[in-house]
Amino acid sequence: MLQLLSEQNQLNAYHGREAFSVLLFQDLAVIPAMAILPFFTANEATFKSPGVSAIIVLAAIVIGFHFLSRPVLRWVARARSRDMFTSIALFLVMSVGVAMHTVHLSMELGAFLAGVMLSGSEYRHQLESDIEPFKGLLLGLFFMGIGMGLESNIIINNLPLILGSTIGLILVKTIIIYFVGRMNNLSHPSSFKFAVVLSQGGEFAFVLVGISVTLGLVATKTADIVIPVVTLSMLITPLLFALVLKLRSKAPVTSKEYDHIDDHGPQVIVAGLGRFGQIPARILRTMDIPFTALEHDPGQVEVLRKFGNLVYYGDSTRLDLLENAGAAHAKVILVAIAEHATSLKVVRLVKKHFPHLIVIARARNRQHTFDLMDAGADHAIRETFASALEATDVMLRNSGIEPDRIARIIAAFRAHDEQLLKEQYENIGDQQKLALKSIRHLIDVLQQDHNAEQENEID
Repeated sequence: MLQLLSEQNQLNAYHGREAFSVLLFQDLAVIPAMAILPFFTANEATFKSPGVSAIIVLAAIVIGFHFLSRPVLRWVARARSRDMFTSIALFLVMSVGVAMHTVHLSMELGAFLAGVMLSGSEYRHQLESDIEPFKGLLLGLFFMGIGMGLESNIIINNLPLILGSTIGLILVKTIIIYFVGRMNNLSHPSSFKFAVVLSQGGEFAFVLVGISVTLGLVATKTADIVIPVVTLSMLITPLLFALVLKLRSKAPVTSKEYDHIDDHGPQVIVAGLGRFGQIPARILRTMDIPFTALEHDPGQVEVLRKFGNLVYYGDSTRLDLLENAGAAHAKVILVAIAEHATSLKVVRLVKKHFPHLIVIARARNRQHTFDLMDAGADHAIRETFASALEATDVMLRNSGIEPDRIARIIAAFRAHDEQLLKEQYENIGDQQKLALKSIRHLIDVLQQDHNAEQENEID
């Protein structure tokens, strides 16, 4: 579902962000679920209470990883052997899984714990890139194992029960999650999409059911029904979500007209009132500067109006709506739309029909910045640049650097990066050479500041 949300550009929508947080929490919840399952069984043949031995092994794993994994990985990294690096990482994961199994805890829990511990290493990015080719292969083997474990005769004999249970699972989860979304101030469309995304059974169900069968908590016949139900729900939900998106894309044309906008002589037009556009809009409101805010998501409009925001439901890519919003008399337009293609379309439309407007556009990255500059934007503001510099300021202050020097460093870096951005735009075809040149220039600038600081200390 995350893959589908990403492909449909839905991850930044309200339902996408909420769904991502729930899916992530579900993955984390598997850890305690796998850990406590053995305590529910009374079958001594399949389980012995972990007791003190389990606590000792868990403590040894945590302490051992903390003190030994980094030196080992550092030693392997010096060998510059990618195969050895991958082999050691997989060996560590398998070793922890076996160690957990010896104290009558699940190997899955051990593997998961090892992965969590390795994620705290400074070599995590190297490990991710090295293990990436195995991920798809092992995931495929995982689902192959699930498929090979299914009994076709059982499925055929219980087909009505399996189909009915699948439909019931999806319906019940959709209804419950829909009302959860509504209780958390999601609009009706966003709540429905949120519910559909989470209506399937998760892949960890296979792991939990397998452990439960091994421990004697769930009968094999029950598992033979549950696993096909979860599998079918995982197959149906992406198709159902795609259908919902298709139907919803047609809904605004027939179900809701764009708002009528009274031209109240705004000085500023804000196109897009998401997490970026809300901040300048709130400041404009507190300063009593007249502005018109346009938002294409009706759910977002509904939520913002509940908090007293003056925002209109409309499509900023439509010339007639921009005219109604007062673009002919306004001074500035802020294009705070996240979607790459949509923001470019708005900028081109404004520069063609309202050339007097100063266009300030939100850019998601450097390439988006270049495209906005091509489209005619007067100012392209990278959404993470200023916040990253602010974080650097806080980081350096807490590292004991003097505030005056921090201000100089950040100012120098800002000027350097803005100049680099301009040069990259002018020399778009030779990025590698320019990047190396810029790094040397930045080192020289910071070295000059460092030398000046030392001279002041000597004086």
